[in-house]
Amino acid sequence: MVDPNRRDGRAQLFLDFRDIERKRRIELLDASGTDLAKRVRNSPKRPNAEREMEKRYMAVKARYLNRKGKERNTWYSGSLRDLAKTVGLESEYELIQRFLSGVVHSSPLTIEEGPCVTDFLLMDWHWRFAFRILGAYAEYKEVALDQTEKDLIASSGQNVFKLP
Repeated sequence: MVDPNRRDGRAQLFLDFRDIERKRRIELLDASGTDLAKRVRNSPKRPNAEREMEKRYMAVKARYLNRKGKERNTWYSGSLRDLAKTVGLESEYELIQRFLSGVVHSSPLTIEEGPCVTDFLLMDWHWRFAFRILGAYAEYKEVALDQTEKDLIASSGQNVFKLP
């Protein structure tokens, strides 16, 4: 969303990755011996749906290949750190990623002490991140904002670790 000249292309890249994910989901289910997977494999709807999914997959696949010609794991090339760096929030990314990684991956410290981010801080971050997205979307769609809305959006762009 940062570069107005690349917004539409990047948004389409994000949306089209659904077709890559669908293909991977089918491959995952095809390799599974679970009852759910068997039901999906044997669905009478599958042949028609699969033809359309394969067509869509083949139409977008080339845009998600890395330098070695292999499909990358994410819709964007590079890393989340690269994206954070692009918007000037690498230090925020670094701390949040570490804080939340322990929650997602069950670090011993997080199991013992609980997550670093709870209660008010969690809600505060939620709203800040939501306003970042809403602000970018409002700019993209040329939505007129009042001064309070502009101020909220401007303050949401600050690194959440910047103290008053």
